[in-house]
Amino acid sequence: MSKLLIGLFTILALGFLISFAANMYTKSVVKDTEIADIDVSEMADGTYTGEAAIKPVIAKVDVTVKDGKIAAVQILEHQTGLGKKAETLAAEIVEKQSLTVDAVSGATMSSRAIAKACENALNE
Repeated sequence: MSKLLIGLFTILALGFLISFAANMYTKSVVKDTEIADIDVSEMADGTYTGEAAIKPVIAKVDVTVKDGKIAAVQILEHQTGLGKKAETLAAEIVEKQSLTVDAVSGATMSSRAIAKACENALNE
């Protein structure tokens, strides 16, 4: 019985350590990913493509600029685990006319990857 308890305790301890390490990694990546707000008022009308990889999340977007405003954000590719709900940021970026939108709770890395892909598109 004691071997079973030791085995269970070991599995629980390893699970905790893996979870802790993943959480620390996520916090450091998010902290290091700055999103600049781009002034599109002087940009030529058109659709700009950009991508960003914040491992393990990858995002590729088209940002359409019309009459000096962000007219649309289309997510072309979004490889994620649990961050699918961050795709709502596309509409929020258009609504607020800003890339500095709040991350979606529970989808922080995906939120940052999508916003960074938009920034990269507009910086072309």
